[in-house]
Amino acid sequence: MPPPSPPLNMIVAVTDTGGIGMRGAIPWRLKRDVLYFRLVTTHFSEKSGVVREEAAEGAKAKWQGAGAGEGEGEGKEKGDGGGGRTVTNAVIMGRKTWESIPPKWRPLGDRINVVVTSRWESLQHEHAATTTTPSTLLFKPSLTSAMDHLAAVPRVDAVFVIGGAQVYAEALAHPACKRVFLTRVWRTGTGSVPGAVDEKDGRSTEGGLTPETRERASWDCDAFFPTLGSEWKDVPGAVEKVTRGRYSGAEGEEGGVGYKFAVLERV
Repeated sequence: MPPPSPPLNMIVAVTDTGGIGMRGAIPWRLKRDVLYFRLVTTHFSEKSGVVREEAAEGAKAKWQGAGAGEGEGEGKEKGDGGGGRTVTNAVIMGRKTWESIPPKWRPLGDRINVVVTSRWESLQHEHAATTTTPSTLLFKPSLTSAMDHLAAVPRVDAVFVIGGAQVYAEALAHPACKRVFLTRVWRTGTGSVPGAVDEKDGRSTEGGLTPETRERASWDCDAFFPTLGSEWKDVPGAVEKVTRGRYSGAEGEEGGVGYKFAVLERV
C-alpha cells in the first residue's frame, strides 16, 4: 500500500478581484510578504501547526528591517534542500511559476522544489546533468505524481503549492488540501508602487489614484486564484499563532500596498 498523501497547503497573495499575476510576474512589490512567504514555506511544521522555534527567533528582526532593504528576494539552494535539518518542507509549482523566479533565487533555498510540467523528463535529465544535488529540485508530470513522490520521502514535513493558477486549481480539488495562507493586497495610493504594470505599454506606474479609487484600487491581472467555496473559513488569530507571535501584525501598508495576512482552513 502506498504511503498516505501528506496534507497540502497553498500560499498566495491575491487582489480583491482574485488577481495573482500579470504577464508572468507579480504586479506589486511587498517585502514583508516575501519574508512571510519564506518563513512559512521553509519553517512551518505540519506536525505542530507553527513555525519551528529556531526560525521564529530571527523572524521579528527581519520583519522590522524589511523597510531598510531586507526581504528583497529568496535564497539559493543549500546542499540537501533542508539546510542540514532532519526534516524539510517542499514547494510545488507550475513551470511558468518556476521560470518567473529569477535564476539567482532558484531553486528556493532550504526546501525541496517540485516543478509540475509536461516536459518533466527532459528537464529532470538536464538538471541531473548539471548539479550534484538533484534531489533538491524535481520535475513531475502532475500534482498527483508530485504528492505521491513527497509522500515517500520520510523527512518531508509541510508541503505548499505556490502557483500558478492551474496548479492552484488542481490543489483546491485535491482531497489532501486543507489550508490556505492568504495575503490580501490592495493599492492604498499613499506611496509609489514600483511593481504596478500599465496595461497599455507595460511600463511601471507610480499610483496617481483619485480619492474615489485610492482606498481599494487594484492592479490589472491576467492570472487569477480560484474562487474558494463556503467550506473555507478564516481562522481567527492563526497568523500570530503560526509565527509564534514574532510578527508585529497581520495587517499593514508598505510603499503604497496594503496587505492583510490570513489563514483559511477547509471545514
